[in-house]
Amino acid sequence: EMRGLTPFGVNDLAVLRASREYVSAFEAGRDPSQVVAKALGVVSLEGLSPAQRVYSEKVRAKLEENALKLRGRALEATRLYNKGIFAYSKGMYDDSVKWLQAALESI
Repeated sequence: EMRGLTPFGVNDLAVLRASREYVSAFEAGRDPSQVVAKALGVVSLEGLSPAQRVYSEKVRAKLEENALKLRGRALEATRLYNKGIFAYSKGMYDDSVKWLQAALESI
């Protein structure tokens, strides 16, 4: 069963960090497979045991899925934040607070 970005029984912080590292690697043009290897506790995918090798594709798929979700959330939060700043600059303070709160909640 899944909740948010992580499956039950998994360290949420470790998955979030690995997902962010996956995004960073992808955006920087680096090979995200190194992030998968690190998430599985090895230096490179060549160092995987047979059981880890089978599991590594599932880990890669989950990290990629999480990376897409994180990028989408960040883009939405930025859009809402910009609306809040614009409303503030026009003196619409109540609207500004609503947009900025929505930006925080979207992350």
